[in-house]
Amino acid sequence: MPDLKLNLLTHDMDVTGGVASLTNDFNGETTAQLIAIALKNFLGEWFLDNRIGVDYLGVAFKKNFDPGSFEAMVRATIMGVVGVQQITAYSQTFVSVTRTMNVTWSVIDELGNILSSTTGVSS
Repeated sequence: MPDLKLNLLTHDMDVTGGVASLTNDFNGETTAQLIAIALKNFLGEWFLDNRIGVDYLGVAFKKNFDPGSFEAMVRATIMGVVGVQQITAYSQTFVSVTRTMNVTWSVIDELGNILSSTTGVSS
């Protein structure tokens, strides 16, 4: 199902030429956008359901970081996105200078599209 398209840089609604755009379901654009949204949600951030989100503060941005636990949590988040069939590649890097966690992922969606991107989150 199409979704309101978000600007890739600002994450605000894409209003090109004064008209709101929708994502394209057939090329995987909707699924890719939903994955990015899921990965940018911090656990407890959404007031309507504080169980939704990735626990970056409790797992990724703490002194004794456990990469395996974080990877399992992020993979579960990606697989929980509607339309994702399989994760084909995954990597994570932490940039200590900027305190940014970068997650690079590649998935196959329900239409067989191969989607990939890098999502970065700062503490």
